[in-house]
Amino acid sequence: MTINEKDEANVAGSLWSGGLLSDTKELSPESSEKEIQRVLRKMDTRILPPVTLLYLLSFLDRSNIGNARVAGMATDAHLDGLKYNVIAAVFFIPYALAEVPSNIALKLMRPSRWIPAMMVAWGVVMTLMSLCNTYHELIV
Repeated sequence: MTINEKDEANVAGSLWSGGLLSDTKELSPESSEKEIQRVLRKMDTRILPPVTLLYLLSFLDRSNIGNARVAGMATDAHLDGLKYNVIAAVFFIPYALAEVPSNIALKLMRPSRWIPAMMVAWGVVMTLMSLCNTYHELIV
């Protein structure tokens, strides 16, 4: 067995044992490279577009506080330099600190329930944050 054949066998075995191909009856651990590539391409075309969209939305969400300042939030809420920096810290520090417990909860709960629940909760928080008009409302 050559190195490439060993690699192909390892890929087929890991896909099969990892459950990714467990519901596919036509593939076995000894499946050909062409069949494995077909399944991988199919998974890529179904998984990558939604994940890419979620990544884009996540990036837009994280950059919104900076965009809000440019759009006039600082003048509307009478925020000078220090107050705006405090608002940004209050926004980003809990965001960063909540990532680790969220990932732990993701391991304990079903991702199909946890991820949508977190998306809805974050959407509600951001919607309610848009209703704030003063510095004190943004801090709380």
